[in-house]
Amino acid sequence: MMRLIPAAFLSFLFLSCQSPALAGPSQGDMDKAYELNLQAMVEMSEAKFEEAVDHFRQAVQLVPDYGITGKPFIYSPTFMAGWGLEKIGNDREACAEFKAYLTRTGNQAEATKRDHADAFIKSHCK
Repeated sequence: MMRLIPAAFLSFLFLSCQSPALAGPSQGDMDKAYELNLQAMVEMSEAKFEEAVDHFRQAVQLVPDYGITGKPFIYSPTFMAGWGLEKIGNDREACAEFKAYLTRTGNQAEATKRDHADAFIKSHCK
């Protein structure tokens, strides 16, 4: 009985390490997240903020901020979702997105975006 427990545990560990969730995003997910981010940027420029927020959030669900590799990825979709929510006056959700942005990006946060998120949080969030 004692031999089965370690073997089962080792099998579990091996299978867990092979899990796609642990391996990181697939190239397909990165491509889709990149396209969603680009689409959302266009929507922001057209003042279609609700649609943009939805697409930024979809991108983050596929690939976390700055997780896309091999392509120019300038804007954090989490920050941009917060900014879109700010534009439409949804302070509660903007607060959540800006807080998530600061948490997720840490020292990778661009100074102007970090400052904007900090200022918004201080003036609008409880």
